[in-house]
Amino acid sequence: MRRIVSVAVASLFLAASSASLMRIAIALLVASTLSQFVLAAQNNPTPATIFVQPTDDGFQTYIVAAIVKKGVPVNVVDREDLATLALSAARVEVHQESTGSKVLKCLFAYCADIADNASTSVQLVDREGHIVWSYAVNKGRGAKNRQSMAEAISVSLKERVLPSVRKRLHASASRRLGESRIAVVNALMSRKTRMDMRRSALLIGLFAAVSCGSESPATPTILPANLASQGNLTVQSCTASTPPLFNCFSYTGSMRNNGSGCAGNVRGVTKTFATSTQNQVGTSSWSYTPRVRPSEEIVYAGLNLVVPGPLTGGWFYTTTASWDNVSCQ
Repeated sequence: MRRIVSVAVASLFLAASSASLMRIAIALLVASTLSQFVLAAQNNPTPATIFVQPTDDGFQTYIVAAIVKKGVPVNVVDREDLATLALSAARVEVHQESTGSKVLKCLFAYCADIADNASTSVQLVDREGHIVWSYAVNKGRGAKNRQSMAEAISVSLKERVLPSVRKRLHASASRRLGESRIAVVNALMSRKTRMDMRRSALLIGLFAAVSCGSESPATPTILPANLASQGNLTVQSCTASTPPLFNCFSYTGSMRNNGSGCAGNVRGVTKTFATSTQNQVGTSSWSYTPRVRPSEEIVYAGLNLVVPGPLTGGWFYTTTASWDNVSCQ
């Protein structure tokens, strides 16, 4: 019985008009040619374009110069509508220590942090308005060290952010090329040809189902990630607030993916505690957008964290994180 049905289906398929099959063949040839352009775009990716938004204090000129100096693989443009990425920087804030504060810190072993400090933060946004990266930097010598701050931003942008951002941009460009390929094929084929093509595809599918049976495509397995905090927490630009507490402008810590899968859209909360009382004294949230692969270590950064002073007998911290298990492809 199966053989009789297979022969009938094959006969129907061969009954399609030769003119329609010729038009279908031409359309498929065009589609194949466009596929080569898609492959060429994936194998020879073009650099991303970035627009550095002006700041009130002119800090954007230092960032642009550092991007060029450090060889960051992006093309800097002077118009936001020409860019695939936009980098915005906060005004450089200078934290000056008073004489009394310097004396107080030295009395409690803080003499290494009594010089004036300058700090700023940056955000990288894509064309859809998604925040793909944020970073805070703090340097000594106050506003005199703007060049070093800009270079730190550029190095982090080059090493930690752009590889994953470029993959996203290339995937988006390939998708748009694929959509263009479909539009060109539809334009080349008449309505009758498209109907013939659908009928032929239906007959081929029916023939395959009758002859060999059908199998459901395998669903890709997404393995779980497991991010764990490690190492010390580094706080910067700390000033005395309500005794015996200190308010720190920024902080950085590290995490490692000990799982077998990749993590995306990582969100975390860092808390500080007084060692003597075990009481919580500070909390701050942070986020890390790039994908984290198995065994990869990341550095997260946040702003405004309260820590105990030396008179409390020391302090410790905890960091908890949540994430989305994503494909590593």
